[in-house]
Amino acid sequence: MFLADLYGTIGLIMPVAVVYAAGSRIIRRVIVSDGDVRAELVDGEAVMEIPEKTYRAASAEGVAAYVAERIGPPLHDGRCVEVDKQGEVVAVYLADPVIDKPRYSLEHSIEVSKTAEVGQVKDARGQFVAKADLVGVEGVK
Repeated sequence: MFLADLYGTIGLIMPVAVVYAAGSRIIRRVIVSDGDVRAELVDGEAVMEIPEKTYRAASAEGVAAYVAERIGPPLHDGRCVEVDKQGEVVAVYLADPVIDKPRYSLEHSIEVSKTAEVGQVKDARGQFVAKADLVGVEGVK
């Protein structure tokens, strides 16, 4: 059962907050709470309250559209890759490179990428390609 269904069934009115990345405008989470969600924010995040009626009536895409109408569309979709020091992609996940830290090593970086996959490496142009495509390129093992 969805929270909105539960609250509608028992008649509670709960504030709904959307936490988003202030810089990229990516929605990070939606919180239904009777407490102050600002205490849960990390550096780089902002919060917007939305009407419970809007939250109940909207799908995830509807909530995203509501937020985008007020703050502008997100700069990217949140798909990022974690890249090791050799330029190899070691993980793909949703993140904000300005706010989030790499999950596997602080020596790694997080980069926005719509297409890179685990195991790909960065070529001389900064594009992610399969390792096999770099065979014979100077500096590649």
